[in-house]
Amino acid sequence: MLSPALLQANLRFRILDCSQNQLRSIPTHIFNKNARLKRLDFDSNALVDMPLAVFDGLGALRMLCLISNQLASLPSGVFGGLGELWLLDLNLNRLSGRPAICLRIGCLGP
Repeated sequence: MLSPALLQANLRFRILDCSQNQLRSIPTHIFNKNARLKRLDFDSNALVDMPLAVFDGLGALRMLCLISNQLASLPSGVFGGLGELWLLDLNLNRLSGRPAICLRIGCLGP
């Protein structure tokens, strides 16, 4: 489980690697005070869904890795606030299509 207290105590994070932690979910708004994050990695967890506002506050995020999870669908607009994002890795999930953001950035995956 991701700890909001840990993330709010370390507001200067630029890279956060949460890979291989058997995470099933990411709490909504957990990153809303981590505006400096540039790279976020959730590789090889057990994520099954994404709350709509999970990435709120991450306007500076450039790389998001969601490879090797159990994601079958994503809410429309889940990546909407990620204006600086240029790489989204969705490989090895259960997604049947690409999110709309893939039309303007580099996407790896279905």
